[in-house]
Amino acid sequence: MYVTRLSEAFGYFLDAGEVKTFDQLKENVILEQFLSTLDVGTRQYVQNNCPTNAFDAAKYADIYFQNRPMTQKTLMLTTENPCKNRMRSQLMGSRLTQ
Repeated sequence: MYVTRLSEAFGYFLDAGEVKTFDQLKENVILEQFLSTLDVGTRQYVQNNCPTNAFDAAKYADIYFQNRPMTQKTLMLTTENPCKNRMRSQLMGSRLTQ
């Protein structure tokens, strides 16, 4: 029963993406995987631009990131690398004491 539901769901996926060849299947799977790695805002922007493959999606994600307000970029970068965040706070602390 579960395998039947999986098979039907995959069939719907293929039909929705109009997949006819293995290369199209590969492109769709890579695109879906790429989209799943994006944060919500970036994913929404990319999907609104209807990319046809992962390379187009990556271009839209780059455009979105480059046009974000500076505070969002800084927040994202500092949460990803705690070492840089600590060095930045130490530098700012030393500037305040001077």
